Amino acid sequence: FTINRMLTFESVKQRLEREQPLTFLEFNYMIFQAYDFLELSRREKVRLQMGGSDQWGNIINGVELGRRVDETQLYALTAPLITTSDGKKM
Repeated sequence: FTINRMLTFESVKQRLEREQPLTFLEFNYMIFQAYDFLELSRREKVRLQMGGSDQWGNIINGVELGRRVDETQLYALTAPLITTSDGKKM
């Protein structure tokens, strides 16, 4: 995980463009989620992570981490977010 790559994710770019605060924990959440998927793969043989489309980057990082570290084939599945009538995330 490079800082440059992390800065390319849409969620991070949007926050920076809007000049909204981005905490250290929020910025590193993708690393935590990726490592969590790796550990679930190791301990529980989980091979598929599912989530909302806003989590695509985080989930793909977990797939890539599993491939690089353990040479394990992991999978990702995302679905469009369910939104309110005015388009806000529920």
